[in-house]
Amino acid sequence: MNIRHVNTDILVVGGGSAGCMAAIRAKELSPETHICIWEKGDFKYSGSIARGMDALNVVCIPNLTDPDLYLEAVQTAFQGVIDAKPSYVMAERSYALLKKLEKWGVRFILGKDGNYRTLQYHVKGRFQTAMDEPNLKLILARKVLDAGVKVISRVMSIGLLKDGDRISGAVGLNTRTGELIVSRAKSVILCAGGQARFNLPNSGYLYGVFDYPGNSGDGFIMGLDAGAKLTGMEYCSRGNLIKDASLPLLAITVTRGGRVMDCFENVIMEGAVNRLDEMNTAVEEGRGPLRIRVKHLPEETIKEIENILFSCERPVQERFF
Repeated sequence: MNIRHVNTDILVVGGGSAGCMAAIRAKELSPETHICIWEKGDFKYSGSIARGMDALNVVCIPNLTDPDLYLEAVQTAFQGVIDAKPSYVMAERSYALLKKLEKWGVRFILGKDGNYRTLQYHVKGRFQTAMDEPNLKLILARKVLDAGVKVISRVMSIGLLKDGDRISGAVGLNTRTGELIVSRAKSVILCAGGQARFNLPNSGYLYGVFDYPGNSGDGFIMGLDAGAKLTGMEYCSRGNLIKDASLPLLAITVTRGGRVMDCFENVIMEGAVNRLDEMNTAVEEGRGPLRIRVKHLPEETIKEIENILFSCERPVQERFF
């Protein structure tokens, strides 16, 4: 087996949106630092957000919402099972992130009053800020390359290296050639947290998941094996699939007036995405399959939903349907 050595100051494991933002931020703080990203797919289109996005899901817009309200909302939704401090900090920094993305060319939707268009997804507050950017991942990838970050695609990380109690690098496998790649690094940032593969449907259908099925949670496992304290896995949810669709529907349709229905035409959810337990109950009681109804909405709203689904979120789904 061939072994390739790639040494760096900071190794970022995972080249999705999180890995891109981590590398960009590190370069902003220390331009001379050598940074390398390992990505198991094609860097330009990879990660949980492999293409576009319809919204920045958590934004505390000044004079509209604040981090305290966000924390209250998610603590209610997750029954108190949450790592509160980093969630608060994320919300606290969210508006500055929106402005940064906007500066990079990411398109956010403004209402007639000139303010950002917000939607209610959480049980309290309007934190979801509408976005219309089918090339989000491509924009992030270009920023990474422009910053001088070294990117190696098709490398799946399989373990962290340790020097005593200190993480000193990682070992990866080229998924196309079988070549083993070893990297010594002063710091390793794990950004391979996508875990859609945990939630395959009973049929085993790989693409019956919200995100790319190659997101197998390997970042969490590597951290656990190395002795790291895990965060972000205190609350994992398994979502029920909507009939005939494998894509993010609730946040796009329900927030715009769509209704989640059971097979007896009972409305399970409308207005906000806040009754996921009732979806579970309906399926367990045999009232599935669940579907989303939008035909009562104005044609303009239906066209907006279709445009989001078939441009930003899942371009291939238009061909499928």
